Amino acid sequence: MDHSPRPLDHKTAHDGLISRARSFVLSVVMEIEGRLPAGEGAIIPATLIRTLMQRWLIPAEAAMRRAILLIAAALPRAPQAAPAPPSAPPKTAPRKAPEGGPGKSPRTPVFSMKEPQGRSKAEDSAEDRLRRSLLLAAAMERPCPPLAPLRPLRSPAEEAARLQERFLSRLDALAFAMGNPEREAERFLRRQEKDAEKRRQAGAPPAPLAPPVSLRRPPGTGTETDPQFISLLMDLNAAVLPLFARPNTS
Repeated sequence: MDHSPRPLDHKTAHDGLISRARSFVLSVVMEIEGRLPAGEGAIIPATLIRTLMQRWLIPAEAAMRRAILLIAAALPRAPQAAPAPPSAPPKTAPRKAPEGGPGKSPRTPVFSMKEPQGRSKAEDSAEDRLRRSLLLAAAMERPCPPLAPLRPLRSPAEEAARLQERFLSRLDALAFAMGNPEREAERFLRRQEKDAEKRRQAGAPPAPLAPPVSLRRPPGTGTETDPQFISLLMDLNAAVLPLFARPNTS
């Protein structure tokens, strides 16, 4: 597949860091593709998929998310954005699903900007603990709803095909995001504006934007990750942190 990065149209204060992130992601995509079995629709062993995800894909996704956030912070904000024209289809179609997996329409996978948000006990405020206690008490007073029927178990072949499909979809989404991160940054800003509009329509007071990424510890910074990749993720995290800093009202 052709993964040539598209030059950015807008300058940022972190162009060097963003370039490092895109180069890292490009190297990861090429490294993963070089380790995959050859042939259209080839079966990838589940152990190989999990290894590639932990060592390469997850750290690269974390780096790309933070680079997109830095780009989004530098994009000009239009007062009322016009509907974006449909993006051109990729030069190469998404990969063929493995045999036995569910068929999907051939469209560009969507790159996820969300990460699991780990919270420490020190970050919990008294209001958070009180809210959880009230919700728990209310749940205990309500009658237990009937259990939903269990889904039929998938066969091992179906589970393997599903795992492979998700993995390849995430790999393609990462490659497309690396090639055109400004498109992903614009999509992120549109989603933010939609969420803010929902709050306004509901009459909720304005609230600071919650970071979609984990600012405490980026995913993929385990012991198996290359130290140079961990250094890049920490630099990106430090650059993104001020974007979501709460104002000091004291």
